[in-house]
Amino acid sequence: MAALTRFVGEGAVEHAARSRSRTRWQHQLAMEEGTWLGLLCDLAETGAATVIDTHIGRRLQGAIVAVGADFVTVTTSIGGHVVLASAAISAIHLGPGQTGPFGRAVAANETTLRELLAELAVEKPTLTWHLTDRTSVTGQLVGAGQGFVHLRVDGTPPSTSYLPVGDRTMVGLDG
Repeated sequence: MAALTRFVGEGAVEHAARSRSRTRWQHQLAMEEGTWLGLLCDLAETGAATVIDTHIGRRLQGAIVAVGADFVTVTTSIGGHVVLASAAISAIHLGPGQTGPFGRAVAANETTLRELLAELAVEKPTLTWHLTDRTSVTGQLVGAGQGFVHLRVDGTPPSTSYLPVGDRTMVGLDG
């Protein structure tokens, strides 16, 4: 009976070790197959609270709520909405104790930032185009061309601004 108990015990230990090894291997494979866009999609699905650093020097706190082909939409912790080119993201930080996804290998929504801005231009909303961490232009979105947008900026008289749509685009949708 002692030999049977020892045999069963050794089998359980060996099975547990193989199970841990298999779990580590699966995590490693998931990480290696993950993409940046897939990670952004996973974060949007989970609604995880994030801090997003950008290449223009701004920092956003909130949750990624939508992902397009080359942009994300973030609902900020103060209730604002920001559209950010995915290439403008320099880092994403999760809070202490949050476990993050690995990033899937599937594609996101195929809508591009330029297409989104063209659709928004139909409504002619007021938005804020963030140029740097301290400089922005607020105006009515009049139209979107190939690689730029046209804003009408209030003033006496009103002025016009043309702004490039690219890797550093960050737009506040709340005016």
